[in-house]
Amino acid sequence: MTYTLNLKKLLDDVRGPKGLHALTEEAEKIKAELLSTKEKLKPQAKARIRKLQAEYQKLTKKLKAQQKKVEADLNKSVAQFRKQALAAEKGLNSYKKKALKEKDQLLKKINKAPSRKKTSKKTTRKARKKTTRRA
Repeated sequence: MTYTLNLKKLLDDVRGPKGLHALTEEAEKIKAELLSTKEKLKPQAKARIRKLQAEYQKLTKKLKAQQKKVEADLNKSVAQFRKQALAAEKGLNSYKKKALKEKDQLLKKINKAPSRKKTSKKTTRKARKKTTRRA
């Protein structure tokens, strides 16, 4: 069993939905390949394999630490986004309440305002007849 590393596929997996999990899968495959060839090699090669395994352990620790850091940053960003969304929603609600209050006040003023149209009373006088006496 020979292992070949396909970097293009690995990079696509890292950018895709698998993310860092793709790297850990690839590292596990490398580890399995190293363990299978370990028994077939000379003692000098075994020492080198131990060295490579130690490097592998360091890299996996760094990878896990980076993954935790990314997750923490993501959680922090999501929390901050939620906080800002709630603040914006509260602000919008307060503006809505103010607008409704002003609308109600305007409607009350309009309904209470006396009509400006004045009706004038027309009185008609009857014309008096002049009467003259004849003697």
